[in-house]
Amino acid sequence: MQIRMRCFKCQTLFVVKTDEIKSALETLQAEKFKHYNSHCPKCGRSNKISAAQLKKALPNWKPSEEQVSEE
Repeated sequence: MQIRMRCFKCQTLFVVKTDEIKSALETLQAEKFKHYNSHCPKCGRSNKISAAQLKKALPNWKPSEEQVSEE
């Protein structure tokens, strides 16, 4: 899955790909953050993506075994 985003500053459309979504979910899980910052490829501005939106894009995602064992 992918998430299509529009930059809040320059209105450029860009895509957040599956690999980045998985990485973001792992980071959110490990650090207990509520959102992920994806950067616009044109202007570099940080755009927030909520944890709920990321989970909706990958509904079958589960934390890696390493993260589960750490908690």
